[in-house]
Amino acid sequence: MRARRWLSLLLLGLPSALAAQGPAQVRGRVLATRGSDTVAVSGARVVLHHVGPATQGPIDSVVTTPDGGFHFRFRRDSTANYLLSTRYADIEYFSSPVARGTAPIDGGLDILVFDTSSTAPVGIAGRTIVIAAPDAVGARTVIDWISLANRGSVTRISPDSLTASWGARLPSEIRGAGLGDTRFSQFSPEVVLFRNDSVIVTAPISPGVKELVVQYELPPAARRFELAPVGADSVDLFVEEAGVLSGDGAWIAADSQPFQGRSFRRMVRRDASVDVISLRFPGSRLDPKLALIALVGLLGLALAAATLWRFRTAKRAPATAPAPAPRPAADQVAELTDRIARLDATPEGERAADWATRRTELMDQLRRALAARRSGP
Repeated sequence: MRARRWLSLLLLGLPSALAAQGPAQVRGRVLATRGSDTVAVSGARVVLHHVGPATQGPIDSVVTTPDGGFHFRFRRDSTANYLLSTRYADIEYFSSPVARGTAPIDGGLDILVFDTSSTAPVGIAGRTIVIAAPDAVGARTVIDWISLANRGSVTRISPDSLTASWGARLPSEIRGAGLGDTRFSQFSPEVVLFRNDSVIVTAPISPGVKELVVQYELPPAARRFELAPVGADSVDLFVEEAGVLSGDGAWIAADSQPFQGRSFRRMVRRDASVDVISLRFPGSRLDPKLALIALVGLLGLALAAATLWRFRTAKRAPATAPAPAPRPAADQVAELTDRIARLDATPEGERAADWATRRTELMDQLRRALAARRSGP
């Protein structure tokens, strides 16, 4: 865990000078804490690691003496750095770098190791939250820097393989949660997990303060930033966007701080006992997916309104269409007379079986038409 951090930091700071060889030595002791005191750890294997631009790995190891002492002699490379490690109670402990660049190596270095406990308390000494302004699509990036504090004298471990050694709440409805800048986080990605609205650490946490840098994103549709509880002794809250207000009035804007050429306003708590962050954003752009959903919804409403309008219009209209205006009686008489005449002109041998019936019907219609004509204006 700590080795990955030191390796990455050391590789970033390697000098570009030509390599120089020379004799070097480092000595020290492995000590285990016992309350406020320490005791020597004899028989512990200590490994010397070489961290260079081309190769990295262990180069030598020794076993501690009865007084916990160890001593290494080696030829050092001025372009490389070195650190020590030892294993105690199934936990690997690493020293700070014993050399940087051309610094001499000829001194003492103690490595502290600890007993383990699954109940050792681990709190949050400080929490720094930086909320960036919305990007081109309205999303806000958040850096959440958490300082874990094991103030006891034993290393916190998980009680079993299914339980984390530490965990904390994150805001709800975030996306893309992951480790931030690995140069500052002392935990590797393999031991940091994100589940729903929580971050958990599965690795052992030795006494002292360990840094965990988390990064996540607030979606464009987010109107608020809510985190409860914060769970930290001290909280530093910075917002880049203008117009961000405390939803409950518990946080007020203070001075501004520059970060990488950008200005962030620092928000401070009115009351140190407040353990909730509630911020309200001045506005947000709509997520493209939500915009599509809203557009489809508006089209549906428009179609529903059009259907309702047609229904109401049809309801107000007459139930049946008006009957066509009756044909003038004179026209009917002329037409019927003509049809009867054509029927009578049919030779007897060519007349149909219903000829008489048809003629009777036409005559009846003619009589009614004549009657209507006489009764008309």
